[in-house]
Amino acid sequence: VRIDASGRIQGTPVVEGSRSDAAWRAASDSLLQALRATSPFDVPAGFAAQEVPFRFETARQCRNL
Repeated sequence: VRIDASGRIQGTPVVEGSRSDAAWRAASDSLLQALRATSPFDVPAGFAAQEVPFRFETARQCRNL
Protein backbone atom coordinates (compact mmCIF):
# COMPACT_ATOMS: atom_id res chain seq x y z
CA VAL A 1 0.00 0.00 0.00
CA ARG A 2 1.43 3.37 -0.94
CA ILE A 3 0.74 6.08 1.65
CA ASP A 4 1.30 9.76 0.84
CA ALA A 5 2.63 12.44 3.19
CA SER A 6 -0.89 13.23 4.44
CA GLY A 7 -1.59 9.58 5.32
CA ARG A 8 -3.90 8.87 2.40
CA ILE A 9 -3.70 5.74 0.27
CA GLN A 10 -2.31 6.40 -3.20
CA GLY A 11 -3.53 4.21 -6.02
CA THR A 12 -5.27 0.89 -5.53
CA PRO A 13 -4.03 -1.53 -2.86
CA VAL A 14 -3.17 -4.98 -4.22
CA VAL A 15 -3.64 -8.31 -2.48
CA GLU A 16 -0.83 -10.67 -3.43
CA GLY A 17 -1.22 -14.41 -3.84
CA SER A 18 -4.94 -14.31 -4.51
CA ARG A 19 -7.04 -17.46 -4.50
CA SER A 20 -10.47 -18.18 -5.90
CA ASP A 21 -12.22 -19.76 -2.91
CA ALA A 22 -15.10 -17.81 -1.38
CA ALA A 23 -13.66 -17.54 2.15
CA TRP A 24 -10.36 -16.12 0.89
CA ARG A 25 -12.11 -13.65 -1.42
CA ALA A 26 -14.39 -12.47 1.40
CA ALA A 27 -11.45 -11.99 3.77
CA SER A 28 -9.34 -10.12 1.22
CA ASP A 29 -12.29 -7.91 0.19
CA SER A 30 -12.90 -7.07 3.85
CA LEU A 31 -9.22 -6.23 4.31
CA LEU A 32 -9.26 -3.82 1.37
CA GLN A 33 -12.47 -2.20 2.62
CA ALA A 34 -10.94 -1.78 6.08
CA LEU A 35 -7.82 -0.16 4.63
CA ARG A 36 -9.91 2.32 2.64
CA ALA A 37 -12.21 3.05 5.60
CA THR A 38 -9.33 3.88 7.94
CA SER A 39 -7.58 6.22 5.52
CA PRO A 40 -6.12 8.73 6.15
CA PHE A 41 -3.67 7.12 8.54
CA ASP A 42 -1.90 9.07 11.28
CA VAL A 43 1.63 9.68 10.05
CA PRO A 44 4.50 11.40 11.85
CA ALA A 45 5.63 14.89 10.95
CA GLY A 46 8.00 14.79 7.99
CA PHE A 47 6.61 11.47 6.72
CA ALA A 48 7.52 10.99 3.07
CA ALA A 49 5.24 9.10 0.67
CA GLN A 50 6.25 5.45 0.63
CA GLU A 51 5.17 1.85 0.28
CA VAL A 52 3.93 0.49 3.61
CA PRO A 53 3.59 -3.29 3.79
CA PHE A 54 0.47 -4.68 5.44
CA ARG A 55 0.55 -8.37 6.22
CA PHE A 56 -2.74 -10.20 6.64
CA GLU A 57 -2.44 -13.96 6.55
CA THR A 58 -5.78 -15.04 5.13
CA ALA A 59 -4.94 -18.73 5.42
CA ARG A 60 -4.39 -18.24 9.14
CA GLN A 61 -7.46 -16.05 9.58
CA CYS A 62 -9.72 -18.39 7.58
CA ARG A 63 -8.50 -21.77 8.76
CA ASN A 64 -11.67 -22.46 10.80
CA LEU A 65 -14.08 -21.61 7.97
